[in-house]
Amino acid sequence: REFDNINEIEGGEFKLSVSCNRQENQINDQWLFPRVMITFKGENDTVNDGSSNLLKTQQGSGQATGVSLRIKRQDGRETVKYGADSAQMGNLGQFALQKQPSEGDKNAQETFKVYYVKDSTKGNLTEGKVNAAATFTMSYQ
Repeated sequence: REFDNINEIEGGEFKLSVSCNRQENQINDQWLFPRVMITFKGENDTVNDGSSNLLKTQQGSGQATGVSLRIKRQDGRETVKYGADSAQMGNLGQFALQKQPSEGDKNAQETFKVYYVKDSTKGNLTEGKVNAAATFTMSYQ
């Protein structure tokens, strides 16, 4: 696939899901479910301060240049911004998963789409493999 007159090309997608238990405290005789938050942390010199939405790719022999990856949330508009590997409330880059647990479905989940993006900070666009890595931290808040 080539970047002709576009800046990004849709790649694959992935889904994250976690099963949650109700919290033990009650308000108004109703059990509460935790709010499930997530933070992605990028590898390969990705800026992890909550400001960048580019996941940097590996460099070296056989690797493509001039390209990074972008992960978009389920709605296809909002992009993931990378933060520190921390469960702390208010961590930069942290956000709530789109589907939160409920009495009817105790799963929190979201589907994400990955895009190939032109990135001039990675040099001129050349062919090659595109490999990147990110970890995620989920927290109950």
